[in-house]
Amino acid sequence: MISGFLGAGKTTLISLLLEYYIKKGERPVYIVNEFGNTGLDAKLLENEGFQAIEMANGCICCTLKDSVVDTIREVLQRFSPTRILFEPSGIFVFDNFLELVRTQTLQYCCRIGSVITVVDSLNFNPSKLKYGNFLYNQIKSASAIVVSKLEKSPISAEEIVCDIQNINPQAFVFAKE
Repeated sequence: MISGFLGAGKTTLISLLLEYYIKKGERPVYIVNEFGNTGLDAKLLENEGFQAIEMANGCICCTLKDSVVDTIREVLQRFSPTRILFEPSGIFVFDNFLELVRTQTLQYCCRIGSVITVVDSLNFNPSKLKYGNFLYNQIKSASAIVVSKLEKSPISAEEIVCDIQNINPQAFVFAKE
């Protein structure tokens, strides 16, 4: 799972990961949950030659809950992936997604391997104020956190990493200018 807010750099990271997995001989599939009805991420990655599935018009935690299970089951049957990279909308609650993966339908064929949150250093402080609980939930649920755009950030990498580690001291934090 790759989470983060709009413009944080998730699609760039996902593209690199998909390329890496393909070079290793794996069969990755990318699923994106777009809250609105128009999404670009799936189309961008399809144009790069990757398998991409878009779930639009709602959030996986509420309006698309049943669709997530059906979509993952269909992806498993259709593509036989070795790995699924799932990008939820920016406003999701991790525990709700975890419940979906633990359903009777998916619990024996899927597991969450890594949860990566991309944090935009340029918008980190405004996002804490604007999205509070959603941002904290994503950081707290992550096994790894990538801090993006540090070369442009007015806030030092050390300060952002310190804030992130106060929220989630167990996560690996990658913050390189």
